[in-house]
Amino acid sequence: MQYILQMSIGDWIQVVAIVVSLTVSVISIIQTQKSLKISRDTIESESRPYLSFYIEYPEKQKFHKYFALKNFGTTSAKIDSITFDKELDELNQMFKFSSLINGAIAPGQKYTSYIDSDYKETVNICIKYHDLNNRNYEETFELNTDIGSSLIWIDEETLEKVIDKSSSRIVNAINTIGK
Repeated sequence: MQYILQMSIGDWIQVVAIVVSLTVSVISIIQTQKSLKISRDTIESESRPYLSFYIEYPEKQKFHKYFALKNFGTTSAKIDSITFDKELDELNQMFKFSSLINGAIAPGQKYTSYIDSDYKETVNICIKYHDLNNRNYEETFELNTDIGSSLIWIDEETLEKVIDKSSSRIVNAINTIGK
């Protein structure tokens, strides 16, 4: 204790400099660790599978709807389980996507399953899967299978008829004005 009281101003300045230097070093190490964790998390989120269930209405198929499962990620996934919170339409209830369990889905790959047009339920689908590094993921999707019911559907043949009919009316109107 007596030594501390006998320290010169130069000694005090050195002690303060050491404490400040040590504090800056500790803060730098903490910041570096945080930056490394953010970088690691970013790399992991950019290089993982993202499986998503959704309802698909193909443009060229009038009133047809499908359950769709797609990998929007950048790596493959292996599907561990798929569960539903209620019964599905008759055919999907029978199989429940069982052929996909333990199967792989590549980036950009999509599987679809036809939904009966009378099935109009909101269903929660939970999918568990893992990536090539055995990191586990679980996603739950709430799907309204009646989501497209208020949309107007028209097939190509009907659309062509509407365009032909409209074109004929325009030509007739121009001819009438020209007379």
